[in-house]
This record gives sequence, structure tokens and C-alpha cells, in this order.
Amino acid sequence: MTLAVALGTGSAGTSARARAGLDASEAARVPSARVLGRYTLPSGGEEPAHLTGLAAANGTVWVTGTQGPIGKDGTPTGLVLRYQGGRLARLDAPLARGRSEGGDVAATGDRAWVLASDQNASPLLSTDGRTWRRDDRPSHGGLGAYGIAATGDRDVWIEAAGSGAGGAKEVPALLHYDGTSWHRKDRGVGGDRRLGLFGITARASDDVWVAGERSLGGANQNATPFLAHWDGRAWRREGTPVRLGFVRSVAPLSGTDVWAAGGTGCSCSSAAGPLVLHYDGRSWRRAAATGLRRALASVVQDGHGGLWAADDGGRVVHFDGHRWRAAALPGKAAATAVARDPRTGRVYAIADEPEQNAKVTTVLLTLS
Repeated sequence: MTLAVALGTGSAGTSARARAGLDASEAARVPSARVLGRYTLPSGGEEPAHLTGLAAANGTVWVTGTQGPIGKDGTPTGLVLRYQGGRLARLDAPLARGRSEGGDVAATGDRAWVLASDQNASPLLSTDGRTWRRDDRPSHGGLGAYGIAATGDRDVWIEAAGSGAGGAKEVPALLHYDGTSWHRKDRGVGGDRRLGLFGITARASDDVWVAGERSLGGANQNATPFLAHWDGRAWRREGTPVRLGFVRSVAPLSGTDVWAAGGTGCSCSSAAGPLVLHYDGRSWRRAAATGLRRALASVVQDGHGGLWAADDGGRVVHFDGHRWRAAALPGKAAATAVARDPRTGRVYAIADEPEQNAKVTTVLLTLS
């Protein structure tokens, strides 16, 4: 693919779109979002209730989040929602009421893995929607788990961070579960105090990506985008053509067609601009960002050679091989994440409507 730059008209642009599987009707289609379900959460406190994680597999969608009140003297409670059979409903997750928060989620087959914080711990919960299992091993040694990806019951990855010696800056760690035990597998990535990891994606047991930023040092918080790939044997750091910025999410379509999304400038800024990168099997190039306004939070393939993403401004945007266009969301809903079901090919988004009367209505959307 040569979608790493904006595609022009003429034979070159037509050829690139054809290689992406994008015909004229696909490129011209207006992105749309349709509501599948709503769920209202108690809110209040210093920040509103919110949804955090989204995953889809086997026709089932899993959503995680936290209801309020949140903040000082608040009583936050983590929650897990499931969309199945046309109904969005809350599951009876074993999360302590008034002192827990929902985190990231991954799904394969009929099972979901949920990260949460619960009474100063970060347990991993797994469920088929009926029974739950809790595993505290990923948080042993003072690690705080916050990112998760899985390709099956015997292949689960976790991003975590632990405090450095003497109260030094937190250092990243990567843990792998083989169906029996957890092992730290982060040689070449873990232990780097300049490194901050923001996302992990697994397409296969030998195709795993982590994304983030690596500090350039100094007091100005400058950092460079960071990407690393696991090939089943070792991690390899990737070089990008961008000096300043960060990456949050990776969408690997194949070994020679990988997209990465994040932002320019500082990840600490809500005004960070968009950054899109593309890998063609040989090198990374900066890709078209026409139509984007803000940094991207998550990105997935659309199944037709294009991409869906959620940005920091709450928009859901679609890339058709030429430009990015926003889908209209209901009311004033602000999206936080997108996910794709690899079996059905359907793409989903989660969004929160503005808080009213100490309540927040969350919305699950399907994208097309």
C-alpha cells in the first residue's frame, strides 16, 4: 500500500486506492454512526462518570468504565457492560462498590479480560458473561496494569508500570500469560525510565505492537513517538520520521500494512495536533491527516482498506484513503474509543453525553 501520503487524482491515486480495496463508491460514502444502546450512570463529584474501554469479539461488545461520584471524597465504582442479542446491560462484576474503577478491556471468542483498580490493587478479571475469575498476579511486585491485548486464552499481554528505585520515575513493564502462568517479556522495552507506553495491540501471537513516547530529556517535556514490535521471539524498536510527538494506538492490517495514530507536540496537552503513521513492511512514513483536528486516541481498520478512529475532541473519524471525515454523533455525545470485531467485521464506538442532574448517559454506536 502507498496510502502513507494523501492520494491525488490520476493514475497514481487510482492505483493506490485500488490496492487499498477502496472503489469510488467506498471513498464517496459519508461516515455514519447508529445508536445500539444507551446506559445511564450515576455521576457527580469532581469529574463525570465515563466509559474507558471497548472491545468486540464473536458478535459481543464489552464496555468498561466508572460511575460516580468521582474525585475527592468520592465513591467511584467500576462497571462492565455487555452488548449481546440487541441489548446493552450491566454485568455483575466483582468490583468493590465505592472504591473501584474500570480500566482497559480485551476480548477473544466468548471471553473478555478486564483490568480494574480495586482497593489499591489492579486485578485482572476474566469472564464469559456468567462467571468471573480474578487474577492478582499481574500486579505483584508493585506493578500497576493499565493496558491489555489478547488473541486467545493462552496469549494475553499486559502493559504495566512500576516505581523505580528510590521513588524514581515509573518504568514500563510488559507481561505475557501463556494459559498457565505470567512471565515478564519486555527485554528491549521494559525498564526504560524515559519510556511511556500508551497502548498495546495483538493481531497474532507473533504480531504484537506497543505504542507510546520516549522522553528527549530536559524540562520542556519533549518526547519522540515510540513503537515496538513483537515477532514471537523478541521486541524490536521501530524508527519513525517524526521527532516530536507520541503514538497511542496501532492498527496492523498485515505485516506490510500497519497504521499508527497519536499526536504531535506534548501528550500532556489537550491541544495536541493529529499524527498518523504508516508502515509498508520496509519503513514508517508520515501519513495524510487532512480533515483531522486533534490527536487520535484509538484507531482500527474498517475492513475495506480504510480506518476508523476516535480523537481527543470527542469525534469519530473515518479515513477512506484520501482524507478523514467525521461521523455525526447523537446530540452532544463525545466519543472515547473505537473497536472492531474481527469475526463479524463490525466497528463500534463508545461515547458519553454531557452530565445532567448528576447523571451521564453513555452511548454504544455502530459505525459504517
